[in-house]
Amino acid sequence: MKVIFRGKVIKQKRKILKLSQRDLAKLTKIKQSNICRWETSKNIPNIVSLAKIAQVLNADITEFIEIKN
Repeated sequence: MKVIFRGKVIKQKRKILKLSQRDLAKLTKIKQSNICRWETSKNIPNIVSLAKIAQVLNADITEFIEIKN
């Protein structure tokens, strides 16, 4: 089983809410540069950061991961 982080979902949900990366950074108290790297899947956030993002974006953490066999 393989777990894949789907950073593009953060970007999609953020844009639906008309938030910039800077806005999301302020609301979550996470550096904008980290959000940028996560949206492009260059890095993977820890579970605490992912929970903060999910809360602000009205999403479930499971929306940001994909499980493949």
